[in-house]
Amino acid sequence: AVGEKRTIKLTFSLHYTFKVWRHIKIVAEGINGAYYLPILLEGEPSSRLDPALIELYGTPMGDGAFGTVYRGRYRGQQIAVKVPKQQGKLSAAHIAAFKDEILLF
Repeated sequence: AVGEKRTIKLTFSLHYTFKVWRHIKIVAEGINGAYYLPILLEGEPSSRLDPALIELYGTPMGDGAFGTVYRGRYRGQQIAVKVPKQQGKLSAAHIAAFKDEILLF
């Protein structure tokens, strides 16, 4: 009914983005047209890349005891990607060493 109050709960999770400013289109059953809700979401900056945006291509550039290095692309930028060989079996010491290696760059 016209003038009837509705409550809508939206939950968002920002993982790799610091700030999002968008309009969300809301279409409700029984209501003609749509409403555009302005929304601003702010999160903490992250030092991690979104794995869904990493593209690997070509043959490996290098291979070592710890991992394999591939050419890749992230958000349009050419990158090198090191993929650990035993991702599910890495000890805390191996993970710490990998993070230290990343910090060098």
